[in-house]
Amino acid sequence: MIHGQIDAEFESLLIATLDEMIPKAYNAATGALQMDPEDSQWPIERIESSSAQGITLALTSFRAHTPRQRRSAVIGSALVAAAGIAALLVVQTHNTHGTNPAANQPSSAPPPATLVIPAAEVNSKVPYDEVAVASGTVGWFQLGDVSPALASRVGRVDRWSDEYTSTFFRCVDWDRSVVTFTCTKMEGGNFIDHTRYGTDIAVGVQLGDGLQAASVLWTLAQGSLWGYDAVTAPPAPTEIAVGSTIGLSYRNADDAYLVWQRSPGVIVWLKTSGFTDAELSQLATSVEPVQLPATLPLVSEIGTKVTDVHNTQQSMQLATIDGVRYAGIQLYSECTRVDQGPALVQTHDQSAPVVGAIAASGSPATLVVALADGETRSVPLVDTGLGVQSALYTPAHGETMMSAQLIDATGATVRTIDLAPAGISVTTVAGQPPTTGR
Repeated sequence: MIHGQIDAEFESLLIATLDEMIPKAYNAATGALQMDPEDSQWPIERIESSSAQGITLALTSFRAHTPRQRRSAVIGSALVAAAGIAALLVVQTHNTHGTNPAANQPSSAPPPATLVIPAAEVNSKVPYDEVAVASGTVGWFQLGDVSPALASRVGRVDRWSDEYTSTFFRCVDWDRSVVTFTCTKMEGGNFIDHTRYGTDIAVGVQLGDGLQAASVLWTLAQGSLWGYDAVTAPPAPTEIAVGSTIGLSYRNADDAYLVWQRSPGVIVWLKTSGFTDAELSQLATSVEPVQLPATLPLVSEIGTKVTDVHNTQQSMQLATIDGVRYAGIQLYSECTRVDQGPALVQTHDQSAPVVGAIAASGSPATLVVALADGETRSVPLVDTGLGVQSALYTPAHGETMMSAQLIDATGATVRTIDLAPAGISVTTVAGQPPTTGR
């Protein structure tokens, strides 16, 4: 029963719309399932839902294993979608008798909720939902067949679970020829060892476009081999053969690093204690990639990166947690759900601030950042290929961000966020840049 405060015309229109839409949705869903009812690997389901501010596209994992389960779930989704469309139509029709929000005013809808992400512990569940990983995708590495002369000196293998190790990486590219999101390229590594053999051998990898073996070696070895105060500039490395490749090595007494480029953007290394340079070469020649599982709880990097004032690249990242999509900048600690409309996100490090915007694909939108000197910076959102568009902005040296807005194609303000540093008060007037005072 419709609430008594809503008029009879409104109730009649709602019932009539549902009567028309639900059978159509049922028939459409049933027909779609007839294409391949026995396929046990049903792809990720794309659900388009209308809202008063645009189209939101959500990707949800569909894991039913029988045709009956898949049929029930898809038909159920279609019925929910039909009811949502009908309700939207009625609300929009009913609102024509009222007043519309003034142009350039922020939406009255509450901003999407944020979620605090607990730190992933070795023995705890990784918070992100799993995504498909294409066969042959490069991740972490391990020793392969070691020569008999060295095999007795290789300790017991010790490696975290694949799920936990994946938290040090992120997906940066995926197969666009299939509906199911399938990661084909990972980046990251966190400059740590991912596979260890006793106390004397460790294997690691750093993945990322443009990486160079020499810079990775210096990042690894400066603090570990000598200490940051003891050696402050990169010394000349020793060249060591790794098969047909030349690796670079630093040594301090018995402790050594050997780093080499396996392929562009794939920098592998060994850290050893008690091995000669010739033995390092033999061990490195055996190193091979770990065969990754079919799914991993990965975060996806989307959109265009920016470089902050510390010369560190920042990116917008996207993940699904318990079936809900969340976004953040260098997604950790806290993220914002993006299935309830557009969102603005920021870093929590005031020494290198970055602000970003994310919204559903399909309608142009712009991130507008107001600076302390009264100027503004505008960054158009770009499509990511995952049903959302995004933009990032980081201030140059001397700039101070005061606020940010997400502007839609009509010029209306969809979201706002306060970025004023502590100690600076901000006064915002509609249609004007913020004024500041101390």
